[in-house]
Amino acid sequence: LMDKIPALEDAVILKDLGNGKLIIERANGEQWILDAKTSWCSWSWRYEGKKVSLQFGHWSSRLTSAEGEVCDFWTEEQIL
Repeated sequence: LMDKIPALEDAVILKDLGNGKLIIERANGEQWILDAKTSWCSWSWRYEGKKVSLQFGHWSSRLTSAEGEVCDFWTEEQIL
């Protein structure tokens, strides 16, 4: 059975913590720490404070920039 693909939602990258970790805010106001599955996400720092598309999953999430760049993350922990 295929896992259901999470719906796209708007999110904001609040802070690029470096080392592949980001703080994002979901459309519902929740804030989460995401940890890049590769060592880092090459474009996320350019989107600090800006909107990205998020496919949120409880184990892993995907961010897509306005230019269509994609990074996959482990969904680490909710902080708010």
